[in-house]
Amino acid sequence: MIVECLVIFAIIFAILIIFLRTNKEHAIETVPLLILPGTNILANFFSDVISRFLPFDPFIICAVLNIIAVIVSSLLVGICSLKFKTKSNKITYASMCIIFNIVLASILIVNLYS
Repeated sequence: MIVECLVIFAIIFAILIIFLRTNKEHAIETVPLLILPGTNILANFFSDVISRFLPFDPFIICAVLNIIAVIVSSLLVGICSLKFKTKSNKITYASMCIIFNIVLASILIVNLYS
């Protein structure tokens, strides 16, 4: 799923660039969505190297790194949601971003397992 994560990363990064050119104050809200695909790409490349130093399987290392990425991204989503003025916008932004991260991490971990 490295290619898929690269495509997801590129699409979200393109959205970030578009927001930087048009609406700079909302560009930072797309950054938390880049964390999970970027971490998964790096985890796939470096999990074998890390597993040499730690007594864990590369699958476990990738899964744990993906879960940590979801947690970090969710925390950043919570921080970024404070910039919205209305409560409904905060809830919508936070819930959609967190659901995206959880679903993507679930797909990535299941794909690693099989």
